[in-house]
Amino acid sequence: MRIVVPARDEALRIERCLDGIAAARTAVEALGVRTRCIVVADACRDATATLARATPGVEVVETRAARVGVARRVGVDAAGDDGHGIDPHAVWIASTDADSVVPADWLLVHLGLADRGADAVLGLVHLPPGDASAPALARWHACSQVGDRIHGANLGVRLDAYRAVGGFPPLAAHEDVSLVAALRGAGRSVVATTRASVRTSSRHEGRAPSGFASHLRTIVLAESD
Repeated sequence: MRIVVPARDEALRIERCLDGIAAARTAVEALGVRTRCIVVADACRDATATLARATPGVEVVETRAARVGVARRVGVDAAGDDGHGIDPHAVWIASTDADSVVPADWLLVHLGLADRGADAVLGLVHLPPGDASAPALARWHACSQVGDRIHGANLGVRLDAYRAVGGFPPLAAHEDVSLVAALRGAGRSVVATTRASVRTSSRHEGRAPSGFASHLRTIVLAESD
């Protein structure tokens, strides 16, 4: 399994993100599954890359694109090239974000669905408690916590399926939605799950224009209208 984490100026959050990934890796490695974690430090002006490199078992690639689609694509390219000639059908790419924290069973859930034939897995995300009012959180859950919602912070794909549809497009936002649309258009098995939800940041100003933070801002700030 490969874990790809795009990161742009996430020095305040990257260590918590990688701690969560470490626990998830431990859970699947106990079953004999090999894992790699690649952080893509994209146009960072802070210590994100330095902190990631200081984390055991984490590889870092740096880019200057300032586009999350490019960062995810670069991460998958790095993850899929390990020099061992592994069958891409046997390689699972799990994607999350540097401002998010995965649960300990995250990779186990992805692995189980992959073993049952999924080419891609769509997982949910949730907000930290106390980060918004009760009405705002209720609107969030009503709008966003549905099984087929696409979140780059909780997305998995088989490497051969990913390559067959051209991978993540180099977009500034919605590269995850575009990838899933391509997979579905190609008749690949895309499975949604409500298990192993990922905790993500509730900030309203994000790194990608028209990305997750913009969507969240629309929902949460509706109470002020």
